Amino acid sequence: MAIRPILIAGDSRLTTPAVPVTVFDDELRAFVDDLYETNTAAHGAGLAANQVGDPRAIFVFDLIDDGRRHRGHVVNPTLETAPLPETMPDPDDLEGCLSVPGERFPTGRAEWRG
Repeated sequence: MAIRPILIAGDSRLTTPAVPVTVFDDELRAFVDDLYETNTAAHGAGLAANQVGDPRAIFVFDLIDDGRRHRGHVVNPTLETAPLPETMPDPDDLEGCLSVPGERFPTGRAEWRG
């Protein structure tokens, strides 16, 4: 496993559309391990592959919410949009981004439909 450098806002790789993962092998497993290690070293809640310069559609997460640890990874995620709840953004719920160090922004979460 390796800790990878995290790209900072302004790097064009952060705005390039991700490419789907088509090969699921030991290299992918090792890369996901690197994402976890990098996220942990940076004290992050989550990290996407493009944040370390890899174009593949992958992200990892590792956080505590409501006293429980949530840890996992997602390969080839999809996003469904819906109207934003009136509570978004929540000025009392600030989050940061590892690619925008030192900044925090009001956020909110849509309802989970699992």
